[in-house]
Amino acid sequence: MSKKFYLGVFALLTFSYAQAQTHEYLFNNSFNEASANGPALTEVLSCGAAAGSFTTQLITTSAGTCGTTPRQVFAFNEGGGLAYDNQSFITGSYSIHIFFEFNLLSGYQRIIDFKNSTTDRGMYTLSNCLNFYSNGNVGTCPFFVANTYYLISIVRDAATNLVNVYVNGQPFVTNYNDAAGDYNPASTTSPILFFRDDNPVACEDRDGTVKYISLKNAVSTPAEVLTVFNNICTVVLPLTLKGFAATQPYGQQKVQLKWTTENEINSSHFEVERSTDGQNFAKIADVSAKGGTVNNYSLDDAAGVAPTLYYRLKIMDRDGKFTYSNIARVNNTVTDKFYVYPNPAVAEITIGGLKKTGMLLLYNAEGKLVQQQKVNLLSTTMYISQLAKGMYVLKYVADGKTVHQKIVKQ
Repeated sequence: MSKKFYLGVFALLTFSYAQAQTHEYLFNNSFNEASANGPALTEVLSCGAAAGSFTTQLITTSAGTCGTTPRQVFAFNEGGGLAYDNQSFITGSYSIHIFFEFNLLSGYQRIIDFKNSTTDRGMYTLSNCLNFYSNGNVGTCPFFVANTYYLISIVRDAATNLVNVYVNGQPFVTNYNDAAGDYNPASTTSPILFFRDDNPVACEDRDGTVKYISLKNAVSTPAEVLTVFNNICTVVLPLTLKGFAATQPYGQQKVQLKWTTENEINSSHFEVERSTDGQNFAKIADVSAKGGTVNNYSLDDAAGVAPTLYYRLKIMDRDGKFTYSNIARVNNTVTDKFYVYPNPAVAEITIGGLKKTGMLLLYNAEGKLVQQQKVNLLSTTMYISQLAKGMYVLKYVADGKTVHQKIVKQ
């Protein structure tokens, strides 16, 4: 199914199922779920496979190409694949869409595995046919062509145990009886695997590329599946993020954010978000989209005192749809925090993490200044053997800012 119809077509697919939800993956330089409401995919490797990579290519389907500009995709190598952390989201009733291509069609190529590689049962292509191992080929055979994208849509109904498979929006396998549960997840917590296959017969998989995966926890109608396919190219075509990076110029209290885009067909703006833990993000700026073919953006953010900062882009379309960029991480080299050791101390203390020229001021428990010294090094030593035992406060003053720590003199 494809691109970023992710919230638009998503609304069409789920309006009749009030409780239905969809997790969608666009592979725009990230394994993240498009709405950030679902788990990120993870790459899984077997048979000595090398890790895959995000790249760009023309999306070629049996009906032609989706536009004339290469799109971001994920290229997986032979023996590699992707894992979806199910966590009870997909059970007996579901709709799963996979928009991908295999580079070769000789032998078996795993499409999807519901049993966490504990059995070879699953959906494959075998040469150029669709194969329900170990029950044989199904649907029109031969059918598939290498280096061509297909939308494989799998719909299972738990009430009847019937599975329907669609290819490019059209019925391909109708009312397949899955009473044996071959295409029901092994458990509510088992991962669902795409493309990788390693047990019990090793390496029955091939290299290829994927542009779109979605998982919905409800049954889709044939009309809904067709809508997904009809929107496949408009779903993959809008904005391509070529790169998003965060860097900090040495010694400067700012972070430089830069990113490049292509084909901002329907883009509205970018919401720049920052986090200190990599999990909880808050918006720090809005940047308007320029439109056009290729655009470069930059933004400076005043670095705070957190030792590590994380950034991401929320890419907004004019119709309210959005997707997230990769997360860029930067180690903050300029911070007003410092450390003291040993603490408690008897004769001397070493103060580290001093990033700027400043003053160290030592106060006793009554608030009296008992010692001070200027510092212009990353670390310095302060001698305190002459001081009385007790609690002290050490203040570090630099650029008009003051931070402090308590120390104990023994």
